[in-house]
Amino acid sequence: MWLDTPAEGAARAGELCERHVRVLTPPKGWHLEDRRGARARAAEELQVTLDAHSPMLARAFQNAGAV
Repeated sequence: MWLDTPAEGAARAGELCERHVRVLTPPKGWHLEDRRGARARAAEELQVTLDAHSPMLARAFQNAGAV
C-alpha cells in the first residue's frame, strides 16, 4: 500500500491526516510506501545531479524552466 499526495480537485475519500498517517500499520505481509513529496524530491535530486555533472547543461535547463 502507498501514500500519495492528494490530487488537486480529486475526491477526498481515503485521505488521512498526519496523526493517522503516523500510526498507520499495513496488514501483515504488506509493505507501506510513503510517496508523498516524491516528485519534489526527484526534481531536487535531478538538480543536484545536473549541477554536479554539467553546470552548463543545468543552467540551460533552468533557463528553459524544465528543472
